[in-house]
Amino acid sequence: MPITPLSVVIYGATGHLAGRKIFPALFSLFSKGRLPTDFVVIAFSRRAWTDREFRDFIAPALFQAEGSDAMRKNFLEHVIYHRGEFHNEDSFESLHKKLAELDRTFGCSANKLFYFSVQPIFYEVLFRMTAKAKEGETINKESWTRLLVEKPFGDDDASAKKLHTLAAAHFRDDEIYFVDHYLGKEGLLQLSKRKAHDTVFESTLTAEYVESIAVRLLEKSDIEGRGEFYDDVGAIKDVFQSHALEAFACLAMDVPPETKTCDPFTPGSMCPHEHVRKSRAEMIASLVLLESGGGVMRGQYEGYPAEVGRSDTTTETYFNIQVESTHPRWKGTHIFFEGGKAMDEHSADITIRYRDGTRETINIQPHTDSRDAYEVILDAAIVGDQFYFPSLEEIMAAWRSTTPLLAITANIPLVRYKKGTRPNFPV
Repeated sequence: MPITPLSVVIYGATGHLAGRKIFPALFSLFSKGRLPTDFVVIAFSRRAWTDREFRDFIAPALFQAEGSDAMRKNFLEHVIYHRGEFHNEDSFESLHKKLAELDRTFGCSANKLFYFSVQPIFYEVLFRMTAKAKEGETINKESWTRLLVEKPFGDDDASAKKLHTLAAAHFRDDEIYFVDHYLGKEGLLQLSKRKAHDTVFESTLTAEYVESIAVRLLEKSDIEGRGEFYDDVGAIKDVFQSHALEAFACLAMDVPPETKTCDPFTPGSMCPHEHVRKSRAEMIASLVLLESGGGVMRGQYEGYPAEVGRSDTTTETYFNIQVESTHPRWKGTHIFFEGGKAMDEHSADITIRYRDGTRETINIQPHTDSRDAYEVILDAAIVGDQFYFPSLEEIMAAWRSTTPLLAITANIPLVRYKKGTRPNFPV
């Protein structure tokens, strides 16, 4: 358990992600003794609420994690609300004063974790304004400031590069943790561990033995009222560019030798991770669209335009994409990605079809009692373990693989499908 006091700032604290995932994950860490005794969670949002009103708002979400009523009450006493708007510098000035007051209360400069649970259009101003919180930290030079930045990071490779330039003006790379919570999912952690220790399994993961790989990330739920966010992003940017590519990379990557002697699969193990992240990036960068220009299908569920308030929207809620790899290990293997909202089933898996006719399906979230992925990544961020986060190299590789795809989507017609069904594409 960390000893130094901790201040967690959640931008967009009243949003969908914060309520469903971030606060329950923090409470779970608290209930397991994984947070320091002195910690505060500052909920930053624009609503005119008091601390009590926000605590009443977020309290029901905590029941998603195990813990007693007494523990929930105790945790909520550590949560304070800060009203602010991203375009208002006074909002950040008062936030920084509040953080300084907490430091004086703690008797030292607390470690600070800023969670960007907002739309990517706000990242630029948040990088600049958050940097001011580092100013004046003179009580304890050992304290750190870290950013948890949600995906998608940018809209394409050019915008991602520009955003990183802005971030790098204020923060070091080891202070920026790009979030892809799939890297904290139990199935991918077990897959990585199996590849490191099961030499027979690892030796068969090559084009010589594998005919095809299919990554499926399907959800029964629709966009659940998140139209403002989702319509600017769509399924390809929301799922393919991040979760799907990282899931493929975890299966396809070459296993660095150090993972055979050091177990990096527990937050805080602090095993070397740069070779793992580099290998994942290499596999993502190897993916290219089929030379024929085919292999890409897009769909949109009926009723979506009304949900987002745009009758002319062309945003996809479903994709089915075939690509190929230029990497020698996988050249000749067929690679498929499928993802969508309002599907007929909920599944997150990777299917390997071998050339001898056998197949194996790997469940990305195998057990309902597994640690939630957000708990895993928050735990890792607090102890400073970047194994569970994509590197900038991975982010840029993902955009280089995705940007050409985005360039042709305007020419790919949307197929409408009813909620609870699968799109029926013409042959």
